[in-house]
Amino acid sequence: MVPLRFNFKDLISLDNDLEASKKAIPVIAAKVLTAQLRQLRAEMRPQIPKGRTGALRRSFSFPAIRPSRSSPGTVRTNFGFMRGKGISANTAIAANVLQKGGATPKKGKYLWIPLSSNRNADGTAMNSPRDLIAAGGFVAISKAGNKIAFLRSGIPAFILKQFVKLPAPPVPIEARLERAAPEIAADITETIAQVVEAKKTVINALNE
Repeated sequence: MVPLRFNFKDLISLDNDLEASKKAIPVIAAKVLTAQLRQLRAEMRPQIPKGRTGALRRSFSFPAIRPSRSSPGTVRTNFGFMRGKGISANTAIAANVLQKGGATPKKGKYLWIPLSSNRNADGTAMNSPRDLIAAGGFVAISKAGNKIAFLRSGIPAFILKQFVKLPAPPVPIEARLERAAPEIAADITETIAQVVEAKKTVINALNE
């Protein structure tokens, strides 16, 4: 079991009556989940390609876990590839391919995948599809039958794909979480019992 530390002032309502401990139980669950998922992340990260910048591997994580404010008594979190303003479109596409084994466009008909001539050091596109079209760029079909988007100067900038498939098996995130779920649930239960016993010890010591 991963060692955990709790601030007992956040657990003052915890006793044998779990119904009266709705505020404390999520605190424990959040602590346990954070420790367990941190360990699981460390275990699975080596399976994520590092690439040139390491952005894809860094995006494999989970948000800070805290008891839900909107739903008191519950703890919710996500585990896998993070999304947000700090995650580039390329990283999001690569993450989807790794997790699902493939990717399809959420909007439009094609995935616009930047070619090396149109990529920054972090893998993001120097010119976006919108910028390319606005500046007089065009799409043509190569001899191999691929759709290529060119800058107005004739430099290839994107290859257009309706679907991207990973030749190797996807990273088994969901399967690994399913295997870990019973252990996490048992850890939460055991930790609650430990805190209950610790609280009793403290109370008995104070009453002596």
